[in-house]
Amino acid sequence: SDDAVNPDRLYDLVAVVIHCGSGPNRGHYISIVKSHGFWLLFDDDAVD
Repeated sequence: SDDAVNPDRLYDLVAVVIHCGSGPNRGHYISIVKSHGFWLLFDDDAVD
């Protein structure tokens, strides 16, 4: 917001990667990506 205490630390979040599983070699990943103002969900559990 414009009221931030440290405006030099502001950023625009454009993506998040989430791992679901018991370890790095187990489970799957979900990515949420902002594209053209919309958030898109990519889930490797359901790939076509």
